[in-house]
Amino acid sequence: MVRLMQMTEEEISQIKNHISGSVRIGAGESWSFHYLSRAAASIAAEHPDIRFHITSGDTQDLMDELNNGLIDFAVIFTNVDHTLYQSIELPAEDSFGLLMPKDCPLAEKSEIRLSDLKGLPVIISRAAVPYYTGSEELSSLNIVATYNLIYNASLLVEDGLGYAICFDKLINTTGDSPLCMRPIVPTMKSTGYLIWKKYQVFSPVVQMFIDRVREDNRPLG
Repeated sequence: MVRLMQMTEEEISQIKNHISGSVRIGAGESWSFHYLSRAAASIAAEHPDIRFHITSGDTQDLMDELNNGLIDFAVIFTNVDHTLYQSIELPAEDSFGLLMPKDCPLAEKSEIRLSDLKGLPVIISRAAVPYYTGSEELSSLNIVATYNLIYNASLLVEDGLGYAICFDKLINTTGDSPLCMRPIVPTMKSTGYLIWKKYQVFSPVVQMFIDRVREDNRPLG
């Protein structure tokens, strides 16, 4: 009888500890996404029935999806409206660099100044357009294209359309890659924020993800 009671208690405990569900994340491409991917991996190791659904895009796309309830979170790199959203500031900053062919004249420089780009075709993130129109130095650039996913932009660079201003550490420029990255000086950096709608009631799974991201302040390796 005692053994039977113990088995029943164990089964009830297993049911209580069996957590399943989904976490829907929309994110811009960034090295700091590691804070989210580490949290996801940690949770999945404990609760293998939890599923993570990732959407990539820029701020404009992601805010539309967040406001329409298509995703639980968005990772953005612009100012957060704290009257509408709650947020976690991701501990790592992303640095901007210039993506270019390895055999171009600019590749001989160890760092790039915006003045080096005068008269050259430049490709920028669609989300960054407001910053370029608001800066005299940036607005003088010859912008030939915009992008919301850096991989496609890297193909434009590879095929000779122009030079892409983008976050570092997103495109592999090692080995046989025809591309290289140089830092832009003075240093241009951006901070990412994980945001969600204020007063939203989340499932235990989604709340677990928020708590796990908050707990992780380890530097990115």
